[in-house]
Amino acid sequence: MLLAVVWVANTWSLSSYGLVLKAFGTAEPGIVLGEPRGIRSDEWGVVTPFIQATVNNGLRRYNATSFYGEDLRVFFSLPIADWGLLFKPDQWLYPFINAAYAYSFQHLFHVVAFLAGYTLLFARVGIPAGTASLLSAVLFFTAYTQFWWTMVGPTLAWFPWVLVSLGIHRTAVRGVTFFACAVAAMLAHFYPPLLIPLAFAAAAVYFPLYYPERRATGLAVDAIVGLAACGLVVFYLQDYLSAMWNSLYPGRRSVHGGGVPLAMLAQTVWPKLHLADFETDIPGLNVCEASVVGSWYFLMAACFVDWRKLALSSVSPPIRRTIVAALAAWLALLCWQTLPIPRDVAKWLLFDRVPPPRTMFASGFLLLLVTALAVHAAGTRFTVRRVAAFGVVLAAGAWLAGGRYLALSDKIAIAFAIVALFGGAMLRRHGAAAIAGASALLGIAAFGRFNPIQSAWPIFNREPTALTRELDARQKANPLGVLVSDQFGATLNGWGYRSAAHVQLAPQPDVWRRLLPDMDENARNAIFNRYTHIVVRDLLAPQLVTFQVVAVPRRLFGEIAPVWFFVRTLADGIAFGQRGGHVDQARIDGRRMRITGWAPWHKADGGESLTLHTDVPLVVVSARRAARPDVAQVLGDESLLNSGFDVEVEFTGGNPVPEGFAFCVVATGPSGAGVLVGPDSSDCDARRR
Repeated sequence: MLLAVVWVANTWSLSSYGLVLKAFGTAEPGIVLGEPRGIRSDEWGVVTPFIQATVNNGLRRYNATSFYGEDLRVFFSLPIADWGLLFKPDQWLYPFINAAYAYSFQHLFHVVAFLAGYTLLFARVGIPAGTASLLSAVLFFTAYTQFWWTMVGPTLAWFPWVLVSLGIHRTAVRGVTFFACAVAAMLAHFYPPLLIPLAFAAAAVYFPLYYPERRATGLAVDAIVGLAACGLVVFYLQDYLSAMWNSLYPGRRSVHGGGVPLAMLAQTVWPKLHLADFETDIPGLNVCEASVVGSWYFLMAACFVDWRKLALSSVSPPIRRTIVAALAAWLALLCWQTLPIPRDVAKWLLFDRVPPPRTMFASGFLLLLVTALAVHAAGTRFTVRRVAAFGVVLAAGAWLAGGRYLALSDKIAIAFAIVALFGGAMLRRHGAAAIAGASALLGIAAFGRFNPIQSAWPIFNREPTALTRELDARQKANPLGVLVSDQFGATLNGWGYRSAAHVQLAPQPDVWRRLLPDMDENARNAIFNRYTHIVVRDLLAPQLVTFQVVAVPRRLFGEIAPVWFFVRTLADGIAFGQRGGHVDQARIDGRRMRITGWAPWHKADGGESLTLHTDVPLVVVSARRAARPDVAQVLGDESLLNSGFDVEVEFTGGNPVPEGFAFCVVATGPSGAGVLVGPDSSDCDARRR
């Protein structure tokens, strides 16, 4: 409790949002310990900005500060002040205190819930409480848990409570508690590729542990409560789910088994085999994608368990059933990870919706459970030969990893681990706790530094910076009051900007139908019917950059599209169809020349260009579109409002631009027709082709 008070009083969190605070030029980004991780962009670039946006909106459901006005009932939990908040105890403080303290409490809640929940679960299956608490630390300080924590941590933290609640004997109390925990687990992060394998693992523990004492009646009650929990979650997220159901990504994604490399699986027993300074050397994977629930506990158990006493017939029936069921479930998940199982075979368990790497936590938890029960059932035995064997296996892993076990923190942890093992050898009754404690120490040393400690105060109490003042001015100057910037993505809306660049967590076809009324419906659906990161580009039409990144034209948001500028020589000849527009000024200043004027560009939707024909070697410094309300007024044509241009070029020779040199400017529109803008000289006509 004292540590919790210190944590929340200092508004500490495990966020990597310090990267954004640094980018915005915040004087005190609030990084207390460690360093923020760019790879955790789904947290600092999506989850935390949407929490900020929810706070900015007064905890209301619809994002009024966003250009897109999106629904904030999405697949991860946000502190919306509606009835769903009842099932989000980690977010109960948001309506009452400064969001920095509430955000800090939310992070603390998940850590405590994880450690306490798995301690209770391991104890419930028959492992002594002291060893159970150490095993929860082993599970917490694995690569998968730490690397994915700030995204899937809430669901991983609620998972053991679902199983613990099912162990309550009184039916009414069990039903209420199970219902609340199940709803909370699903709302925390409603991501089926994670929830489906966790439900599979939960079934492998539930049936051997609880079913024999309840039989069909108890099973029916628990099933009804579970279905009711699923129904409530679907009801709460119905708008989001209906939008995602037929989306191209991820709604229609269907996968087959296999594809997890053996090098990745080998990290289960040698956790740092392919890891150096939190970077992986497994080809084609980033460090998060390559992570598994790996621990030295598995090696220690193999070396120090008393194999002579390990016989299923000698253990209690609940433990025997749990070992068999959990081992069978682990083998099934391993097959899905490594074998090319057809999606049609797996669809009956919904695994065709689960990419194999997403099963890593469920399979790692089951393997840890089986191993811990085996150690508990057989006991441990420490001999010189066993210690030597463990040293050889550990050295082999370090050699295969290229010496990556030899960091200072690893050396210190190994020293403490050896002490713990010797303590277990001397206190034979505590051998199981000794290897769990030693493994936890090694895990802390290996992975405990991944997530930084970040103060949440500057995240929610943002001070103006030079960059934010510039962004303020740009949004104010936009005729639609939109910030059109291709930097920072959803973090801009988190800072309170009505940003064009954003993350659409669910398709919004009505928005794009309004913005792109002339676009073919099928083409629009192919691009926007997905979870997508919206970026702004100088384009004529939207483009699908990757499966979840869409580039849209800046003209959709009130910004004038750029003018494309080219330099050609007079010797090439000049192609134009007619005369139109005007060069108002061609002012020379040293080695630079500024050309301003207007061209007969109607609507100026993008794709317009200027070509400067000259025999003087010039390069383009800048080319900008300019508003010309004077032209629109004089000619009585509002479509010419954005017909102006302002171009600066520079002479590439060693001397200034010569006075009176010959040049011609030709404007081209999206149709490709060229128009001579100026200057009005017979020389341009003479070179016409």
